[in-house]
Formats: sequence, structure tokens, C-alpha cells
Amino acid sequence: MADVPAGGLYPWSPTAAQVVDGRLRVGGTRFGPAGVSMVELPDGSSWQVDHVDPSRLVAIEIDLDGDEPPPLLIAAFGAEGATELLESASSLTDTDGDVADEEPGFVGSGPSGGLTGPTTLAGRLVRLADLAADPTITPIAGIAATAEVVRWLDGTPGGDLIAPLIPALLDRADDLAAEVSDASLVLDAKFASRVSGAVELLARSDVSPRPGLEQLLVRLSASPRRSGRGDGRVTRLRRAEPSERAQIAAMRSSPRTGDGLHVEWVTGSLARVTAPPGGEDRWVRALHVRGLVLLAQSPLERRSDHDVADLVLPPVLEPDDVHIEVVRQADLHAAAARPIDLIRRAIRIGRMAASDEFGGRTSRAATHWSECADLWFDVGDEQRAEAARQRSVDPWRDAWTLESLADELSPYD
Repeated sequence: MADVPAGGLYPWSPTAAQVVDGRLRVGGTRFGPAGVSMVELPDGSSWQVDHVDPSRLVAIEIDLDGDEPPPLLIAAFGAEGATELLESASSLTDTDGDVADEEPGFVGSGPSGGLTGPTTLAGRLVRLADLAADPTITPIAGIAATAEVVRWLDGTPGGDLIAPLIPALLDRADDLAAEVSDASLVLDAKFASRVSGAVELLARSDVSPRPGLEQLLVRLSASPRRSGRGDGRVTRLRRAEPSERAQIAAMRSSPRTGDGLHVEWVTGSLARVTAPPGGEDRWVRALHVRGLVLLAQSPLERRSDHDVADLVLPPVLEPDDVHIEVVRQADLHAAAARPIDLIRRAIRIGRMAASDEFGGRTSRAATHWSECADLWFDVGDEQRAEAARQRSVDPWRDAWTLESLADELSPYD
């Protein structure tokens, strides 16, 4: 693994530190118009960087359950800085879940750590790991993001922190292989070679058999090739419809829900929500707690002494990824326009714009950044609205040399 600088990846002083519910949260800069990329490490630590400029640290969170600073805190601020932060935590008041308002710091609009600097390389790995675990992107893009995490792991400062996540990402990639549509495999020759290389890298990454990825390699080799210049890029791919997975039909732990709700996973992608009876028309909404996006919604129907609604969700979701809520039908439109939902939509469109920009789809990037700016303006966040607007007229694509196959695959189509 590449060495982390002695002073840490982020040697400057953090902008803020808080203790929230027994966890130390060290803040960096505000996240930009596309939100954050985040990984959660096995020891409970959370590493958050700006999604569109991953060289910028947004926050690090750690559990305060030991005398020694955890590896992520040391990698971020160096051994001395991590120890000072840990010692200062004892003088901070626990806010019992109330996170302070963000500081009006810099939002960010371009690579700040140098294109090959340690903060940029580490941030790229966090962003790719975040993409690889994102249930809302296309299966082929999720596989490509996983391959890039594996590819860049050893040469990235802090890569050893991400390494424990690889087995779960490989398992997920093998599951995703069955979800890849035939249309997604119709590529020009050069691009097909790159995608095949990514799939083969994963299929051969460890000793465990990867039948899904092996079968995908066979399908790739048999797929027709798109005619054209063969520049190794793709302009648009279509998402496959998720297939049912009867073998995951056993009951799973309930997602995060409101009071009185019960969730049963009937299959790997069908969740049945049971609620106490209500006297008015009500709907169930499923929200992704990390991706900040509405996943599904369905009306509740009366069944004997309770109400029931079925939700079709991405089959690779974990229960903790989903928040379930109930709203009245009369409030459904208003719920879609709540500030928190406007923020979710702004971040969702911002992530699409970032992938368009990094994937070389300049015209689409400008359109999505403009839409993202409008949404942030509606929220009342003029700083993020202006950051998105600037990217719509002056994208950083030409300066960003750390290209990503996952971004080139139009992951949100």
C-alpha cells in the first residue's frame, strides 16, 4: 500500500469538532452541490469527502470507545494530530444527536489536492467505493466502480483502510452481474475491451468462485459490437430491470421505520410494509438513507386489522440503507417538495452531473448542473446553487485526468 504522509492526508487544522451521541465528528469543508461520497469502515469510522471534488474532506466520524486514535484519524491528521483531537474530545459536550449547523466554509469547485496528490488519490478511492455500493446506479457501472477500487487500492495512500471492504464489494459485483442487460453489453470494440478487463479483474481477484462475473465475461464476448469510431467511450446505456431472487426470500432485519411499522422482505427486491390501520388514504415511501433519494412509494391498502403496501426496491440494498415513512395521500405532493426532499433531488441530480462531467458528456453535464443549481436555489442555498451554476458553464472535465470507467458508463441512466 502507498504510504500516507507523516502529517496525514489533511494536515491543515480541521474546521470543527463535535461529540454527537458518543461519536467524535471532525469537520472539514462543506460538501458541494453533489453531496458527499462516504465509506463506513469495519471499526465504525466514517470517511466523507466531497463527491464532485473528492480531494476535499467533508467529515470524519469515529467512536469514542478507546484510548488510542483509530487508524482513520491517524491517516487523516497524522499521529500527533489524531492524538490531540482525541484528547480534545473529552472537553467537548455531547450534543445528544443534535448536529450543529454547518460553517459557511468553502464549497469547492475543482481538484484542490493536485491531480496526483495523496488527498486526490485517497478521495478518488472513497468516491469509487461509494459508487460501487450505490444501489441506484446501473449494474454494469457498479461492477466497473468495484473493479477500479480493486485496481487503485495498492497505489493509493490510505488504501489499507478500504481493503477490508473489498470482499463485500466483490460479492455485490458478482450479484450485480445477473442484472446487467443485454443492451448494456452492446459496445464498440475498444470500450468492450475495457469493460471485459474490469470484469475479468474482479472474477480473478480472489480464490472464491465468481459465477456471476464468469458468466458475464461469456456474455460480453458473445455480444455484438457497436459500429463507430471506436474511441472507447459510450454515450448512453439502458438499465436492466432487476430480477427476483427467490433464494433471498427469508425474513431480513427491518429497515429504519417510523413507529408501528413492520417490514418483511418477501424476496430480494420486494418489501412488504405493514402499518396499524388508519382512517385516511396513506402512502408508504422508501428513502435511501445514504444516497438521499426516493426509492419507491406505494399506497397502503386495508387487510383485515392492518394496512399493507408492497415496495419494489433495488435487490442489493441492505436493510439499514432504507428509511420507511408513511404520509397521507393529501400530503404526498407536499412531501415531494419538502426542503429535505428538494435537497435529496439536488444531490441526486448533482451526482448525475458529476458523472456526466467526468465521463466526458459535456452537454448533458451542463444541463444537469443547471437543474441542480435551480434545485439548490429553491432550497435557499445560494452558495451551492452558484457552485453548480459555475460548473454548468465552466466544467472541470479538461483538468480532471483521473478518468473513471464507471463515470463513462453513464451510471445513472
